[in-house]
Amino acid sequence: MTGMGSAHGHGDVQTSGVVPKRVKRVIGISVGLCAILTLLGLVLLWPSGPITSTMDAATLFGQREPAVITDNSIGPCSYDPIAGCFQVQFRITGGETANTTGSWERPYDPSTRRFHVDDEIYVYAIRLADGSTSYEFAEYERSTPLLLLVLIFVVAVLLLARWKGLGAIGGLIASLLVLAVFALPALLRGQNAVAVALVSASVIAFIALYLAHGINAATTVALLATFLSLALIGILAWIFVGASDLSGYTEDSTFVLTSLGLQIDARGLLLAGVVIGSLGVLDDVTVTQVS
Repeated sequence: MTGMGSAHGHGDVQTSGVVPKRVKRVIGISVGLCAILTLLGLVLLWPSGPITSTMDAATLFGQREPAVITDNSIGPCSYDPIAGCFQVQFRITGGETANTTGSWERPYDPSTRRFHVDDEIYVYAIRLADGSTSYEFAEYERSTPLLLLVLIFVVAVLLLARWKGLGAIGGLIASLLVLAVFALPALLRGQNAVAVALVSASVIAFIALYLAHGINAATTVALLATFLSLALIGILAWIFVGASDLSGYTEDSTFVLTSLGLQIDARGLLLAGVVIGSLGVLDDVTVTQVS
């Protein structure tokens, strides 16, 4: 679901002449109706109440904890003294078990990336029936390089597009907030995925287009074209996903939804991804065509 509120640079969205008042009135009424429907959708679908789940994620995967590697060596495997294993030692750096030490082992493979001392990682702490704790590698800590990449991106956009770029970045931030505050919580509470996607895409389109291109008749026309295209995409996706018998379960990670007992329709989630994912393309296409 990428491209929402994308920080792109078009020329100013302008009309070639004076827009008749009657046309402006029709455009204004149309976008007003779209705004009312969007607000109504937000009210009806707004996430509230607890998330229904038959199993907690921490129970299934373990508690995710930050850690730092303190030692990594190769030695005999505990289950097979003849075979060699990476023996990884680490120290928990956060949470309730901060400063706790632990270890895990994995089969030796020269092609596998080795851990290094002082590498920052995340581990899963799994509480066993006998009261002991088993640890498994979760992922590397990547916030520093990713934040640096974000900073480079923001500086580049501002240098190339100036105030217009600032509006585009604002639209991108708003898009992420809509997804984090409304879309994902609503989906986790079992709301209709397609309806949530259409409302989310509508809110994002309102914010992203007007912030990036200003409030004028041409931007409003582009916005209306975006709404019509989103509706068409939603209908076509619904028809052909059903006709193709696509279940939404495409890889192992999607089966986690079933394992957790969340009331989420995987096929609806696929449709939602199609709708929201198309928004970034529609933004560029409609604005360019109107220009």
